[in-house]
Amino acid sequence: MITSASNPRIKALRALSEPRERRRAGLCLIEGQDEIRFAFTAGTEIQTLFYAKMSKSFSENNALMVKICAAGAECTELSPDILARIAYREHPDALLAIAKSPPVSLADLEKRLPPTPNHTLVILADVEKPGNIGAALRSLDAAGYDGLIAASCQTDLFNPNVIRASRGSVFTVPAAECETEEALTWLKKQNYVIFALHPGAGKAYYNYDYRQHQTNNTAFVFGAEHEGLSSVWLQSADIQLAIPMFGAVNSLNIAQAVTLALYEKRRADAFP
Repeated sequence: MITSASNPRIKALRALSEPRERRRAGLCLIEGQDEIRFAFTAGTEIQTLFYAKMSKSFSENNALMVKICAAGAECTELSPDILARIAYREHPDALLAIAKSPPVSLADLEKRLPPTPNHTLVILADVEKPGNIGAALRSLDAAGYDGLIAASCQTDLFNPNVIRASRGSVFTVPAAECETEEALTWLKKQNYVIFALHPGAGKAYYNYDYRQHQTNNTAFVFGAEHEGLSSVWLQSADIQLAIPMFGAVNSLNIAQAVTLALYEKRRADAFP
């Protein structure tokens, strides 16, 4: 059992909270049983599984632990105090994992997209907050669409807060990170119809007839929290749509905007 915060393995684990170290090592930190289960089920390589006996009901025969250890992961016990000190959550789960970060290039995204005639993607442009990226992934997964591109975002897809806010769907939803120009070039090459969601658009998202694009690849682009979409995205979009604001505030949280747009597209797809 590891009981000291100065243990080298704990220091290495803590270092994965920094994006530079995650990229250097090609590893990420996954906290929570549900999130670890999603990652493992999706085929993510779990290298080390840390566990703590946080309650009398905890068992080392935990079915998920048994499967992960049988797959070759090293399983190491932590004292409850150490796990509580290194966890992101206020009330941590009993499991913590170090995993190999899945590849996130556009080529990898393309390989992971489902074998359907056309796809619907979410593009997050210049988004800063990892929690918003994670929540958008969760909404995308819930709506049953195909993938996400983080274009010139200020954080990587395997920030612990992205993983937590996505509830682990960052491992199951095809996703890529790249620069804006790279994303635009790829979308154009793949013949995506690009929808730009921004407050200044003339037509509301619920007044658009999405059925005319049922045989097209489609991409919904959402901008940064404070600045919105850049002129590059607005000029490159095929269609601009707005989410009307009827109260005092002038915008929605990004994940809320993603949810509204995708479920409206889902409604349109369901009633051709």
